[in-house]
Amino acid sequence: MSLTEELSRLLELYRELSSLARVMAGLARQDQIQALEDAWAKRRVLFKRLEKQWSRLEPWSGDWQAALDALAPEEAHRCRRLMAELESSGSRILEADRQTAEHGRRWREQLREDLTRISAGRRLLRAYGTSGRMVAPRHSLAKSG
Repeated sequence: MSLTEELSRLLELYRELSSLARVMAGLARQDQIQALEDAWAKRRVLFKRLEKQWSRLEPWSGDWQAALDALAPEEAHRCRRLMAELESSGSRILEADRQTAEHGRRWREQLREDLTRISAGRRLLRAYGTSGRMVAPRHSLAKSG
């Protein structure tokens, strides 16, 4: 395949990843953790496809400028345009990932706070008794006397 065709395939994958990254950022904003986990699984599969596609570009990736200079001017122009689109798509992916990561940091902080409260509650329970058993009251309101 030609460099143009390989870059076009790579751009298709980047667009797919960009779309998935936007979906994931939306799921994170909506606290849809289970759906986000499912999206991560899809992302892992997509990354494998991206790695494979990048490996197909190895013959050209050692010296991009030389690879472009060896092409006909119109094909070199198409490749430069594709590379610019790849860069733009990569920026969109990074921004969506940044948003998702920010929500992840917030979840982690909330979890830390929740665990701290639980730990404090356990310490309080231990301070009031060592058995940890609930003791029934001696007198019940249900008794008539």
